[in-house]
Amino acid sequence: MSHEKNRALDPSSEMQLIFDSVPATIWYKDAHNRLLRVNRAAAESLGLPAAEIEGKTCEELFSAEAAAHYYADDLQVMRSGQPKLGIVETMRTASGEQKWMRTDKIPWRDAQGGISGVLVLALDITGLKRVEEALRLQSEIARNMAEGASLVRASDGIIIYANEHLENMFGYEPGEMIGRHISIVNAPTDKASPEETARDIMGILEGTGKWHGEINNIKKDGTPFWCEVSVSTFDHPQYGRVFVSIHTDITERRRAQEELQASHSKLRETLTKLQDTQKQLIQQERLSALGQMASGIAHDFNNALMPVLGFTEILLSTPDILDKRK
Repeated sequence: MSHEKNRALDPSSEMQLIFDSVPATIWYKDAHNRLLRVNRAAAESLGLPAAEIEGKTCEELFSAEAAAHYYADDLQVMRSGQPKLGIVETMRTASGEQKWMRTDKIPWRDAQGGISGVLVLALDITGLKRVEEALRLQSEIARNMAEGASLVRASDGIIIYANEHLENMFGYEPGEMIGRHISIVNAPTDKASPEETARDIMGILEGTGKWHGEINNIKKDGTPFWCEVSVSTFDHPQYGRVFVSIHTDITERRRAQEELQASHSKLRETLTKLQDTQKQLIQQERLSALGQMASGIAHDFNNALMPVLGFTEILLSTPDILDKRK
């Protein structure tokens, strides 16, 4: 029991525990490209126990090209006596997977202060490189897309990115929109100020994560124009939660719609007038037909009365005829 306790307190065992707990790979190399000591992460990257690695040269463990590349950096560090930091390079693991590593190389000195090799610390940054590449591609897409695109920090509404098309759309110089509040793109209205409009939209985004609509924007020179805007949210690795907005200038489309609506209104007005005129014509035709019918009836009635009237006149002019008949 006491033996185990002493072993646990052994400084060399404690240092080995720390040595093997570091997530970076650690390699001690001599001046002849030989690996003298490696930690657990380094051994696992090669798929071998540390005991099978220590004492071998890089040429025995890596491809000739990779070994020569590593050794060239080592010699530069040993000859200059200066560390070489932040080397970004690839390393192929035992499984054949290619990893991106950030490597620091430091001169390793012996007890007399002479340089006898290098201490190599390499951190796997494959995940970070993938994120960087994804962001680079996203930036490339945003820069070359036909619509105006921007990133806005959700915490304070500050513009942190604007592509060239957005800058041209709003009349700003390259980089001039960065660091300004997103409300600079909103035109004032009778209902809300630019700041109130931005606050309302950001409030919806906080609740739903997206917003889409048509909004009256304003250029740097004060010219108002209409945009169709789509906004979504995502977590940016550098800026935290951000709003991604896509602006499409729809001024011409709005103008065409307004002209179409005006034309439609005129057509409806003309149609109403035509309908009213038609009603009047129908009414006039009915009255005309009624007049013609009345005239025909009067004519027929007149023809029927003519003999009666004639005979009556005869009787009135010669009343003695009636007396003779008596």
